[in-house]
Amino acid sequence: MKNQFKHNEDGTTHIFIESKSKKFPGSHIITIDAKNWDKVKEHRWYLTAPPSVQYPYAQATIPHPDRSLYCYANGRVGPRRTTLLMHTLIIGKPEKGMIVDHINHNGLDNTEKNLRFVTRAQNIWNSRGRKNTTSQYKGVYKPSSSNSWIARLRTGGEQAHIGSFTCEEQAARAYDRKALELWGEYAYTNFPKEDYLLDNRKQDYRKKTSSQYRGVTWHKGGKKWQAATRHDGKNIYLGHFTCEKEAARAYNKKAIELRGEYALLNEIAEERLKELNNGKPRKKDSS
Repeated sequence: MKNQFKHNEDGTTHIFIESKSKKFPGSHIITIDAKNWDKVKEHRWYLTAPPSVQYPYAQATIPHPDRSLYCYANGRVGPRRTTLLMHTLIIGKPEKGMIVDHINHNGLDNTEKNLRFVTRAQNIWNSRGRKNTTSQYKGVYKPSSSNSWIARLRTGGEQAHIGSFTCEEQAARAYDRKALELWGEYAYTNFPKEDYLLDNRKQDYRKKTSSQYRGVTWHKGGKKWQAATRHDGKNIYLGHFTCEKEAARAYNKKAIELRGEYALLNEIAEERLKELNNGKPRKKDSS
């Protein structure tokens, strides 16, 4: 190993880097799972910070796989070199159309639990908000001509208005709920996702529908309950049902499939947890 390192008792290894980068100068720590030590130990790691990203990655320079020679600008002829990103070395090269995403937005946390393959759209959903805007929160801005905070997001290539709020935090939480509804585990939220895990609030729009349940409407022509949802700008039809609750359950099942544990579901919280645990009810506290 060309860098200083330390194996930790928690099963991780820290690799230390001193950076002279103008964008990310100073001391930095790369974290990996100790089981991947053999993959990285032969290289000298340094920081790379592409202009398009908000945090640095760990990178090494290695001989090019074709083993060819290259004439450099100073006239020296030597082995051709290429670069290797640590996260790619650890979980592999993504397939076409996919990229590696650092879930917690720390490009130096290369533990396997923090890495996943995603589409470019999913990577954008998990990106932080832009800096130097009117709000500290993603998906929120304040027009110069208004005292209200506006929550909005882009879905299906179009800007979707979520609502206007007197409080900046309320607008940020409204954005979070809508992002989780649309994108599930890939959504970046301004506040911890745990805040919304059991958030089964009834939305105001339900008052305008024929059903008490999310994603369910009464179809007058067929005289049955219709279940449907919307994902990535597209409507998804789920079927017609004689029972309103069956339609609601069909919506729940699809919502979990699309958005995971952060899906906004019908029924009470206990039934929601039962569905998330594949039909196994949550163990009640013995206290």
